[in-house]
Amino acid sequence: MAWLDLARVVMPEEIPKGIVEQPDPPAPDLVIRSSNTNIGIEVTQLFQRDDPASRLPAREIEAAQRNILAEARTLYEETYGHRLFVNVSFNDTPPAKKPAVRELAALVERHRTDSGAMFQVLALDARARQLLPQWLQGLTICTQKSDEPARWIGGSVWRTPSLTQDLLQSAVSRKNKNVEGYLECCDQVWLLVICDLWPMAASLAVPRNAHQWKLESRFARVLLVSREGDGIRF
Repeated sequence: MAWLDLARVVMPEEIPKGIVEQPDPPAPDLVIRSSNTNIGIEVTQLFQRDDPASRLPAREIEAAQRNILAEARTLYEETYGHRLFVNVSFNDTPPAKKPAVRELAALVERHRTDSGAMFQVLALDARARQLLPQWLQGLTICTQKSDEPARWIGGSVWRTPSLTQDLLQSAVSRKNKNVEGYLECCDQVWLLVICDLWPMAASLAVPRNAHQWKLESRFARVLLVSREGDGIRF
């Protein structure tokens, strides 16, 4: 429903008014019912292409990083007892969780200072490759006061590639097979394609010439909506 609201903001003239329902499958994600027609809205989100050399799909990388941080913090506090602020800069795809958790907890304790002074190695620091494992680019450690919450945060730097016609067509093609069945409960079916900013794996820039693309689609209408304010009807 939130993505339909986004589409109304970006392309208000394209989204019809009516009662919005979320029917049980098999059916499109949303149905807009009015006195004249019932329009089914299938929703899909675009993601960056997976790197064949990566052990994880792009959309799973951020969650894997968060899990490592959460479990490393728990292990560290149970083992060493110190309350810290830790900021980790990952080098893209992290290694398997269990060894990464153990390595990160031990690394933090190794570099924590008894004086409470901040330890910091930035991504461009020449010391990074000497002090950090290959899967980390940077590390900041600060001792927290007793009334300050312990926090372990982090992530990696993502690029924002341009959306390609091939990537959009692939998303449409995956959904084309559903249209015939959806027409049993709707007069027509539209596809709402979302280019969001989050998670980072969904960050894609819509090129200026995208409105010229021709798509092979069984949908009555394909709407491409970007969180950055771009909206295109195919």
